[in-house]
Amino acid sequence: MDKILQGLPHVICFQDNILITGKNLPTHLENLGRVLCGPEKYSIHCKKSKCSFLKPLVEYLGHVINETNLSTSPRKVEAVANAPEHKNVKELLSFLGLVNYYGKFISSLATKAASLNNLLKKNAKWDWSRASQESVKELKQEFTSVKVLAHFNEN
Repeated sequence: MDKILQGLPHVICFQDNILITGKNLPTHLENLGRVLCGPEKYSIHCKKSKCSFLKPLVEYLGHVINETNLSTSPRKVEAVANAPEHKNVKELLSFLGLVNYYGKFISSLATKAASLNNLLKKNAKWDWSRASQESVKELKQEFTSVKVLAHFNEN
């Protein structure tokens, strides 16, 4: 899909999910037409039931994207907020993976996660300390606060 759609403006592809945008409605429709007409020569077909068109916002790869900004998915925020206390390295890795994926929304992420990352070092003994608990609490608070990122504007 990446090769087929390569070079098309305002088109993002991840596996078989395609996101098409435009600066305004005519540009958006032009970009949409390029995608819908282009793949036909590669014997790729879109399943209508899986398509959504002209949506004011979309949830894509754990983000909510609209005309003006990008924010975290409410479902992911809820998952982080309700994450149980970590009892082992595997659970901590899962939590940190999610937090790192959304790192752009967390100021000073490396500093806030330092005590947790120390638990992941080779030969580190698992010692869930008060500092570890405070780091998780701080990361959860930061992650669950409402933050949005504006889209790039060259002007």
